[in-house]
Amino acid sequence: MSNNKRRKAQEKRSAVKSRRRHKKRARIETIFNLIPLVVVGVITILVIRASIQSVQTGPPAPDFTLQDVITERYYSLSVAGTEQIVVINFFGTQCPNCHEAMQTLLQLRNEFGNDISIISIAPPKSGDTVEGLKDYAMDNDFRWFIATDNTGSIAMDYDVTNLPTTVIVDRNQRIAFQLEGFASYEILEHRISTLLKEQPRVG
Repeated sequence: MSNNKRRKAQEKRSAVKSRRRHKKRARIETIFNLIPLVVVGVITILVIRASIQSVQTGPPAPDFTLQDVITERYYSLSVAGTEQIVVINFFGTQCPNCHEAMQTLLQLRNEFGNDISIISIAPPKSGDTVEGLKDYAMDNDFRWFIATDNTGSIAMDYDVTNLPTTVIVDRNQRIAFQLEGFASYEILEHRISTLLKEQPRVG
């Protein structure tokens, strides 16, 4: 074989090897370019899933309709709960810690305004009457919904055994928080702030 033929054969082999190396390098580069996109996609899915789970961890909140002792307007959880975060307070005017819990609700109302809806419910065990609750609310400037649970059915639905008991219902109509006994402002403020970030008002 002449030198020219050998040289051409070598050049052909070199060209083939060069094309193969180029194709291999291109495939590797493509894979490395896709890795960040895959990682971002996985992280996005996990974040969305965690966000959904974080606001749907509690059971559905039992619905109820009650009449306010002062305005005599009716309050429906199924209506209020789709627009606002709802804070339900089971209380009695004579129970230990209940008045302090009501003062905490006043702070929350001043802090969050129309982003939350508050209703205080006096079950039968409180011994409170409509007139007694009306005087109590007026004397202390508690200007939110206050009602009596005459049959005790609402307290039973929420498994309330002690007063005060505080329940927070999110905009998905699920119980996001429930605590028997006094709940501090710091605890409730944190829970409500978290829900407002996770479930912003639409419109």
